Amino acid sequence: MDKKQVYCRYCGKLIDEDAPFCTYCGKEQGTNTKPSSIWNTLYCLFQNIYSKISTIKFKSNGTAGNYIKKWLKRIIVLVVVLIVIWLIVLLCFWLYGSHLASEWTKEDERREAVALKDITKADSIARELFKESAEDVHLYNQLCWKKCGFNHIERGIAILRNAAEKGNANAQFTFGVIYAGGHYDAKEPYFMDANDELSYTMLGGKIDLKRAAYWYTLAAQQGHNTALNNLGQAYREGAGVEQDLVKATELIRKAAEQGNPYAQLSYGDMFRDGEVCIRIVTDSIKGDAFIINAKPNIRLAKEWWTKALKNGNENARERLEQVYE
Repeated sequence: MDKKQVYCRYCGKLIDEDAPFCTYCGKEQGTNTKPSSIWNTLYCLFQNIYSKISTIKFKSNGTAGNYIKKWLKRIIVLVVVLIVIWLIVLLCFWLYGSHLASEWTKEDERREAVALKDITKADSIARELFKESAEDVHLYNQLCWKKCGFNHIERGIAILRNAAEKGNANAQFTFGVIYAGGHYDAKEPYFMDANDELSYTMLGGKIDLKRAAYWYTLAAQQGHNTALNNLGQAYREGAGVEQDLVKATELIRKAAEQGNPYAQLSYGDMFRDGEVCIRIVTDSIKGDAFIINAKPNIRLAKEWWTKALKNGNENARERLEQVYE
């Protein structure tokens, strides 16, 4: 009697009908070695086909497995080494950045001490601090973020305030500009519009034209020609002070005569527009005086515009071109 064909339940190879174990894979077959369903049949067929594809089977001695394990170990070691090197590099950058930040802080504190001691240097040092803050000069961001522990804006303002209160004209003028909306804490200094509700100063508060005029006045009393011009413009426009064309004329004329190109341009505009007002004292004892409103004078306007252009104010060129057209 012929034996029935029976396949291993695990590897799918042909075995004897009554064999308790597969002679190929060595697994116990149990009592039922005949495939009991279509799924078992397909499974056994797949296993039979797979067993014949020797190219995807590992050798019995485990050479391929050992080879893979060896390279996995190498890759893991390489990754760990790279991570360690990267951490060391980051640490070096961090240490270098900390060193630079410390040196910058020391240098800033040294300049602050100089400015507080010698108020004639306060304005220039404060402006340097503002510029450095705007340009992030004392910021090291190579793979790490390190900045000096010196607040350039606050300490610069403190330096200015100290010098201004002690009578330094340059610091007084700069303080006036800040109250008027001037910003030195930007790469390109600019003015905020006093009429803008969202405008603010470097001090953190709203623009205060009265305080600006106050500091301009203190600087102008010491002959600061730009302060003379700014204070004259304030009186001309009534910005922070009561409008007074007589005072505006006196202040702007004085600044123009000292060679301020912006005052020279404005003085020429005042002659063009007939805004020049002169106070004439008739009695030196009683102090009686009257005011003369000069008529528009294009000839004098051109003279002052020409001087402004020679001193570098390019806005005067357009005015002169309009006159000669």
